[in-house]
Amino acid sequence: MKKIIPILFIAFVLTSFMPPKNRREIKCFQQSVPFVVDGKTTDWKTGSLQFDNKTGFAYALSNNDRALFVQLKMLHASIQRKALATGFTLWIDPAGKGKHVLGIEYPQGLIHEMQNRRKTGSPPAYRPQHRRSGINGRPNAHQIYLFNKRFQSEPVKLKGFKKAGIKNAFTGKGGIRVLLQLDSLGHAVYEARVPLKILFLHPADYLTKAKPFSVIFQTGYLQIDMSRMQAGFGHGGMGGQGMGFRQQPSGQARMAFMQSLADPSTLKIKSVYLFQEK
Repeated sequence: MKKIIPILFIAFVLTSFMPPKNRREIKCFQQSVPFVVDGKTTDWKTGSLQFDNKTGFAYALSNNDRALFVQLKMLHASIQRKALATGFTLWIDPAGKGKHVLGIEYPQGLIHEMQNRRKTGSPPAYRPQHRRSGINGRPNAHQIYLFNKRFQSEPVKLKGFKKAGIKNAFTGKGGIRVLLQLDSLGHAVYEARVPLKILFLHPADYLTKAKPFSVIFQTGYLQIDMSRMQAGFGHGGMGGQGMGFRQQPSGQARMAFMQSLADPSTLKIKSVYLFQEK
Protein backbone atom coordinates (compact mmCIF):
# COMPACT_ATOMS: atom_id res chain seq x y z
CA MET A 1 0.00 0.00 0.00
CA LYS A 2 2.87 2.39 0.81
CA LYS A 3 4.33 1.78 -2.66
CA ILE A 4 1.01 2.33 -4.42
CA ILE A 5 0.41 5.81 -2.94
CA PRO A 6 3.66 7.38 -4.32
CA ILE A 7 2.99 5.84 -7.75
CA LEU A 8 -0.56 7.24 -7.80
CA PHE A 9 0.76 10.64 -6.68
CA ILE A 10 3.38 10.73 -9.45
CA ALA A 11 0.77 9.73 -12.03
CA PHE A 12 -1.53 12.51 -10.81
CA VAL A 13 1.24 15.12 -11.05
CA LEU A 14 2.25 14.04 -14.56
CA THR A 15 -1.30 14.06 -15.90
CA SER A 16 -2.01 17.40 -14.24
CA PHE A 17 0.70 19.11 -16.31
CA MET A 18 0.01 17.39 -19.62
CA PRO A 19 -0.83 19.90 -22.34
CA PRO A 20 -4.44 19.98 -23.55
CA LYS A 21 -5.24 18.15 -26.78
CA ASN A 22 -5.71 21.35 -28.81
CA ARG A 23 -9.08 22.03 -27.16
CA ARG A 24 -9.78 25.65 -26.32
CA GLU A 25 -12.91 27.29 -25.07
CA ILE A 26 -13.88 30.93 -24.84
CA LYS A 27 -17.02 32.83 -24.03
CA CYS A 28 -17.73 36.07 -25.83
CA PHE A 29 -17.93 39.05 -23.51
CA GLN A 30 -20.85 41.44 -23.42
CA GLN A 31 -20.70 44.66 -25.37
CA SER A 32 -20.52 47.55 -22.89
CA VAL A 33 -20.19 50.26 -25.58
CA PRO A 34 -21.03 50.21 -29.29
CA PHE A 35 -18.27 48.37 -31.15
CA VAL A 36 -16.88 50.16 -34.21
CA VAL A 37 -14.59 48.48 -36.74
CA ASP A 38 -12.06 51.30 -37.03
CA GLY A 39 -8.72 49.72 -36.07
CA LYS A 40 -8.70 51.52 -32.72
CA THR A 41 -8.80 49.82 -29.32
CA THR A 42 -10.75 52.49 -27.44
CA ASP A 43 -13.93 50.42 -27.51
CA TRP A 44 -12.23 47.21 -26.38
CA LYS A 45 -13.19 46.05 -22.93
CA THR A 46 -10.33 46.38 -20.41
CA GLY A 47 -8.69 43.03 -19.73
CA SER A 48 -10.64 41.28 -22.49
CA LEU A 49 -7.66 40.08 -24.54
CA GLN A 50 -6.27 36.58 -24.20
CA PHE A 51 -2.72 35.87 -25.32
CA ASP A 52 -1.41 32.93 -27.31
CA ASN A 53 2.35 32.67 -26.85
CA LYS A 54 3.04 30.56 -29.94
CA THR A 55 1.45 32.91 -32.46
CA GLY A 56 1.64 36.15 -30.50
CA PHE A 57 -2.06 36.73 -31.14
CA ALA A 58 -3.79 38.73 -28.43
CA TYR A 59 -7.48 38.20 -29.13
CA ALA A 60 -11.00 38.66 -27.83
CA LEU A 61 -14.49 37.87 -29.07
CA SER A 62 -17.67 39.71 -28.19
CA ASN A 63 -21.22 39.94 -29.46
CA ASN A 64 -24.60 41.53 -29.21
CA ASP A 65 -27.87 40.06 -30.48
CA ARG A 66 -27.00 40.94 -34.09
CA ALA A 67 -23.29 40.42 -34.71
CA LEU A 68 -20.05 38.73 -33.68
CA PHE A 69 -17.07 41.05 -33.11
CA VAL A 70 -13.48 39.89 -33.42
CA GLN A 71 -10.51 41.75 -31.99
CA LEU A 72 -6.91 40.73 -32.59
CA LYS A 73 -3.44 42.19 -32.07
CA MET A 74 -0.38 40.66 -33.71
CA LEU A 75 2.42 41.03 -31.15
CA HIS A 76 5.11 38.81 -32.72
CA ALA A 77 6.88 40.78 -35.45
CA SER A 78 7.79 37.69 -37.48
CA ILE A 79 4.21 36.41 -37.63
CA GLN A 80 2.89 39.90 -38.35
CA ARG A 81 5.24 40.03 -41.34
CA LYS A 82 4.05 36.61 -42.42
CA ALA A 83 0.39 37.68 -42.25
CA LEU A 84 1.11 40.80 -44.29
CA ALA A 85 3.14 38.83 -46.82
CA THR A 86 0.94 35.75 -47.28
CA GLY A 87 -2.47 36.89 -46.07
CA PHE A 88 -4.68 36.30 -43.05
CA THR A 89 -7.97 34.40 -42.79
CA LEU A 90 -10.63 34.35 -40.09
CA TRP A 91 -12.33 30.94 -40.25
CA ILE A 92 -15.64 30.16 -38.58
CA ASP A 93 -17.19 26.70 -38.27
CA PRO A 94 -20.87 26.99 -37.24
CA ALA A 95 -20.90 23.31 -36.28
CA GLY A 96 -18.14 23.75 -33.69
CA LYS A 97 -15.89 21.04 -35.13
CA GLY A 98 -12.85 23.24 -35.72
CA LYS A 99 -12.96 22.96 -39.51
CA HIS A 100 -12.35 25.52 -42.25
CA VAL A 101 -15.95 26.21 -43.27
CA LEU A 102 -16.55 29.96 -43.67
CA GLY A 103 -13.44 32.03 -44.36
CA ILE A 104 -12.89 35.79 -44.50
CA GLU A 105 -9.50 36.44 -46.09
CA TYR A 106 -8.14 39.90 -45.34
CA PRO A 107 -5.56 41.01 -46.11
CA GLN A 108 -4.85 38.73 -49.06
CA GLY A 109 -1.12 39.40 -48.70
CA LEU A 110 1.52 41.49 -50.38
CA ILE A 111 2.85 38.51 -52.31
CA HIS A 112 -0.63 38.05 -53.81
CA GLU A 113 -0.63 41.74 -54.71
CA MET A 114 2.82 41.50 -56.30
CA GLN A 115 1.68 38.56 -58.42
CA ASN A 116 -1.37 40.49 -59.59
CA ARG A 117 0.79 43.51 -60.41
CA ARG A 118 3.01 41.39 -62.62
CA LYS A 119 -0.05 40.16 -64.51
CA THR A 120 -1.71 43.55 -64.92
CA GLY A 121 1.35 45.82 -64.97
CA SER A 122 -0.26 48.10 -62.39
CA PRO A 123 1.89 50.18 -59.97
CA PRO A 124 2.27 49.14 -56.30
CA ALA A 125 -0.31 50.40 -53.82
CA TYR A 126 2.35 51.03 -51.18
CA ARG A 127 5.63 52.28 -52.61
CA PRO A 128 8.99 51.41 -50.95
CA GLN A 129 10.38 54.96 -51.40
CA HIS A 130 7.90 56.27 -48.83
CA ARG A 131 9.77 54.46 -46.02
CA ARG A 132 11.26 56.57 -43.27
CA SER A 133 13.28 55.59 -40.25
CA GLY A 134 11.31 54.95 -37.07
CA ILE A 135 12.48 55.04 -33.47
CA ASN A 136 13.81 51.71 -32.13
CA GLY A 137 12.46 49.94 -35.19
CA ARG A 138 8.95 51.32 -34.69
CA PRO A 139 7.09 53.06 -37.50
CA ASN A 140 6.80 56.81 -37.37
CA ALA A 141 3.56 58.74 -37.88
CA HIS A 142 4.08 59.01 -41.64
CA GLN A 143 4.64 55.27 -42.03
CA ILE A 144 1.54 54.50 -39.97
CA TYR A 145 -0.51 56.90 -42.10
CA LEU A 146 0.64 55.27 -45.35
CA PHE A 147 0.09 51.76 -44.02
CA ASN A 148 -3.39 52.49 -42.69
CA LYS A 149 -4.44 54.30 -45.84
CA ARG A 150 -3.27 51.39 -47.96
CA PHE A 151 -5.18 48.75 -45.96
CA GLN A 152 -8.41 50.75 -45.83
CA SER A 153 -8.89 49.86 -49.49
CA GLU A 154 -7.66 46.27 -49.25
CA PRO A 155 -10.16 43.86 -50.88
CA VAL A 156 -11.78 41.05 -48.90
CA LYS A 157 -12.13 37.52 -50.22
CA LEU A 158 -14.82 35.16 -48.92
CA LYS A 159 -14.30 31.40 -48.82
CA GLY A 160 -17.03 28.79 -48.47
CA PHE A 161 -19.90 31.27 -48.33
CA LYS A 162 -21.26 30.44 -51.80
CA LYS A 163 -21.03 26.73 -51.06
CA ALA A 164 -23.05 27.32 -47.89
CA GLY A 165 -25.67 29.24 -49.89
CA ILE A 166 -24.85 32.59 -48.26
CA LYS A 167 -25.33 35.63 -50.50
CA ASN A 168 -25.01 39.41 -50.11
CA ALA A 169 -22.60 39.15 -47.18
CA PHE A 170 -21.50 42.77 -47.65
CA THR A 171 -24.91 44.31 -48.29
CA GLY A 172 -25.74 47.41 -46.25
CA LYS A 173 -24.29 48.75 -43.04
CA GLY A 174 -24.99 45.49 -41.24
CA GLY A 175 -22.80 43.34 -43.50
CA ILE A 176 -19.36 41.87 -42.94
CA ARG A 177 -16.68 44.46 -42.23
CA VAL A 178 -12.99 43.92 -41.52
CA LEU A 179 -10.10 46.32 -41.06
CA LEU A 180 -6.37 46.09 -40.36
CA GLN A 181 -4.52 49.12 -38.98
CA LEU A 182 -1.26 49.84 -37.16
CA ASP A 183 -1.19 51.24 -33.65
CA SER A 184 1.47 53.65 -32.42
CA LEU A 185 3.78 50.74 -31.42
CA GLY A 186 3.68 49.17 -34.86
CA HIS A 187 1.37 46.29 -33.88
CA ALA A 188 -1.20 45.24 -36.45
CA VAL A 189 -4.72 45.63 -35.01
CA TYR A 190 -7.34 43.46 -36.74
CA GLU A 191 -11.07 43.95 -36.23
CA ALA A 192 -14.08 42.24 -37.77
CA ARG A 193 -17.84 42.41 -37.53
CA VAL A 194 -19.82 39.44 -38.85
CA PRO A 195 -23.64 39.40 -38.68
CA LEU A 196 -24.99 36.36 -36.86
CA LYS A 197 -27.67 35.81 -39.52
CA ILE A 198 -24.89 35.31 -42.08
CA LEU A 199 -22.99 32.82 -39.93
CA PHE A 200 -25.81 30.79 -38.45
CA LEU A 201 -29.00 29.34 -39.91
CA HIS A 202 -30.67 29.73 -36.50
CA PRO A 203 -28.83 32.42 -34.47
CA ALA A 204 -31.21 31.93 -31.52
CA ASP A 205 -29.66 28.51 -30.89
CA TYR A 206 -26.33 30.21 -30.19
CA LEU A 207 -27.80 33.13 -28.26
CA THR A 208 -30.10 31.19 -25.97
CA LYS A 209 -29.06 27.51 -26.02
CA ALA A 210 -25.27 27.85 -25.60
CA LYS A 211 -24.53 26.11 -28.88
CA PRO A 212 -20.77 26.26 -29.60
CA PHE A 213 -19.03 27.24 -32.83
CA SER A 214 -15.35 27.37 -33.79
CA VAL A 215 -13.04 30.25 -34.66
CA ILE A 216 -9.65 29.86 -36.36
CA PHE A 217 -7.08 32.59 -36.91
CA GLN A 218 -4.66 31.61 -39.66
CA THR A 219 -1.95 33.27 -41.73
CA GLY A 220 -1.31 32.21 -45.28
CA TYR A 221 1.72 30.28 -46.44
CA LEU A 222 3.94 30.17 -49.48
CA GLN A 223 5.48 27.29 -51.38
CA ILE A 224 9.10 28.37 -51.64
CA ASP A 225 11.95 27.01 -53.71
CA MET A 226 14.75 27.90 -51.30
CA SER A 227 17.38 27.43 -54.03
CA ARG A 228 15.82 30.36 -55.90
CA MET A 229 15.03 32.45 -52.82
CA GLN A 230 18.09 34.67 -53.11
CA ALA A 231 17.45 35.38 -56.78
CA GLY A 232 13.79 36.19 -56.18
CA PHE A 233 14.18 38.38 -53.10
CA GLY A 234 17.84 39.34 -52.98
CA HIS A 235 17.25 42.74 -54.53
CA GLY A 236 14.63 44.08 -52.15
CA GLY A 237 11.65 42.36 -53.80
CA MET A 238 9.78 42.34 -50.51
CA GLY A 239 11.65 45.01 -48.57
CA GLY A 240 9.79 48.20 -47.71
CA GLN A 241 6.37 46.80 -48.47
CA GLY A 242 5.00 47.54 -45.01
CA MET A 243 6.05 44.25 -43.48
CA GLY A 244 7.62 45.48 -40.27
CA PHE A 245 9.39 48.75 -41.12
CA ARG A 246 12.79 47.49 -40.04
CA GLN A 247 15.56 46.94 -42.54
CA GLN A 248 15.09 43.41 -43.82
CA PRO A 249 17.52 40.89 -42.25
CA SER A 250 20.16 39.06 -44.24
CA GLY A 251 21.91 35.72 -44.07
CA GLN A 252 20.55 33.12 -41.68
CA ALA A 253 17.89 35.39 -40.21
CA ARG A 254 16.46 36.11 -43.63
CA MET A 255 16.59 32.46 -44.61
CA ALA A 256 14.77 31.49 -41.39
CA PHE A 257 12.01 34.01 -42.11
CA MET A 258 11.57 32.73 -45.65
CA GLN A 259 11.36 29.16 -44.36
CA SER A 260 8.71 30.24 -41.87
CA LEU A 261 6.51 31.33 -44.77
CA ALA A 262 6.17 27.69 -45.82
CA ASP A 263 3.80 26.89 -42.94
CA PRO A 264 0.72 28.83 -41.78
CA SER A 265 0.57 30.12 -38.21
CA THR A 266 -2.69 28.92 -36.72
CA LEU A 267 -4.68 29.50 -33.55
CA LYS A 268 -7.77 27.32 -33.24
CA ILE A 269 -10.50 28.01 -30.68
CA LYS A 270 -12.70 24.97 -31.04
CA SER A 271 -15.57 25.94 -28.75
CA VAL A 272 -16.81 29.52 -28.70
CA TYR A 273 -20.00 30.54 -26.91
CA LEU A 274 -21.93 33.75 -27.50
CA PHE A 275 -22.76 35.98 -24.57
CA GLN A 276 -26.33 35.31 -23.52
CA GLU A 277 -28.69 37.77 -21.92
CA LYS A 278 -30.19 36.33 -18.74
